[in-house]
Amino acid sequence: MPLNESGCSKHWVLDPVSSLVEENSTLSFINPTSIGLLNHINNESLLESLLSILIGILSILSKSSQQLKDPRGGGGVEELYLEHYGELTLLVSQQQSSQQLTSSIFQHHVSTNIDQLDAVVREIILNTALRLNRAVEKVSFKSHYILGELYYEKNKYLESLRSYLMAFALQSSFFTNTRKAIDQLTDMSRIVFKLSNCLIQLGYPMQAVAVNQILLPTTATQLQNQTFSTCFKIIQDHLNTLDSLYFQYIFEIPILELLINHYNRLKDTKKLTLLNQLISSPILNEFNHPDIRTNFQKTTKINLLKSLAIDFLFN
Repeated sequence: MPLNESGCSKHWVLDPVSSLVEENSTLSFINPTSIGLLNHINNESLLESLLSILIGILSILSKSSQQLKDPRGGGGVEELYLEHYGELTLLVSQQQSSQQLTSSIFQHHVSTNIDQLDAVVREIILNTALRLNRAVEKVSFKSHYILGELYYEKNKYLESLRSYLMAFALQSSFFTNTRKAIDQLTDMSRIVFKLSNCLIQLGYPMQAVAVNQILLPTTATQLQNQTFSTCFKIIQDHLNTLDSLYFQYIFEIPILELLINHYNRLKDTKKLTLLNQLISSPILNEFNHPDIRTNFQKTTKINLLKSLAIDFLFN
């Protein structure tokens, strides 16, 4: 334990406002007397507040680690949607710049093994979050979203997928309130890429294609083209492992046409028949009123999430 000027062991500050901060610590940005962090905890449950702090710290770690590995900034960091987790997460994530953290925490270790240090810290964050959740009888949907992010950072894709689905189930009550769930779809769209990647890593490419449709339709042409390109690539890379049970959740004509073309070449009449029935459905007629098509798409997205919940939460 470090010693103070008198030669005695340096103590930890135990007063209510600074109990998390070691005296003279470089992590003084947590000190609520300087920026008022505890004022935000009054507005949320303690658990959710602590998890919000953890996800903010995780954002700092990601940026700092990437900067050390690629000082020119060419690699990019997979985005954490910090705004989704509230003001406290944003506040923590902005307290230290990557440069400051590099000098105060990582610089001493960078010549040895930055990856090992980074992995240890992330493991601590994940296990802390898990213990907090187990200690609380009723966990909020936001806490499950944060757990999903933490699991994803650890490449624990099944746990991440389950956490995301549980979060949306709690947030939207999609098994009992479809209308409410439809209104909450914007939140789910924030993590579509990660949901899709979890499914691909677990060997469920057709489910991943269907999930990507949550981003469609959109008025942003670039996003729309990117989403279609992603779906086409998934199909082409996993031609022989597509689950036909999830064809029913495909409503975008270009995706259905690609699937039909593929199974036509394979002479798979069973799947061809199913796909032709889907693409010929009156509900997909381009001359329908836009509201009819939009409502159908939203309902289909919710039904998809229900099926994923049944497959991955209850089985």
